[in-house]
Amino acid sequence: MKKKVTPEVGDLKITKTFGGDDTREEVAKGAIKFEVKTADGKWLDKDGNVSDSKVELTLGTADGFEASEDGLTWTKKFENVPAGEYTVTESNTAITGYELVEKTSKLTATAEVTKDTTGDKAATADLKDDYSKVEEKGDLVITKTFGGD
Repeated sequence: MKKKVTPEVGDLKITKTFGGDDTREEVAKGAIKFEVKTADGKWLDKDGNVSDSKVELTLGTADGFEASEDGLTWTKKFENVPAGEYTVTESNTAITGYELVEKTSKLTATAEVTKDTTGDKAATADLKDDYSKVEEKGDLVITKTFGGD
């Protein structure tokens, strides 16, 4: 009788932290997007299924992200994904009225999932965005009126 071989699986967690001048309201309105790729160039969908087609996840509860109480740290956990290396890349960082501070931001992270990375010991990919508020600029018109002769 052949013994059934079970593929190794583990858990993967994405942690996204926001810093700088932004607030949870701006983060919630933003369209922050991610790609989660396997070592062989495939993608994970929001349910942790491997896909041959490109998949983008949007930060928010619809794609399974949960916010901390202050709204500035978001996490998503994939359970029982195939063991291997995963690369998480932020594919859109736009928040209206804010500029990404690239020197202090981390937009790509990798994590190695093994059979031992489960529960609280999930393999974690930590990403961070720092933003600075863009000063709004406008036009200034000076008018001088002369009266009399």
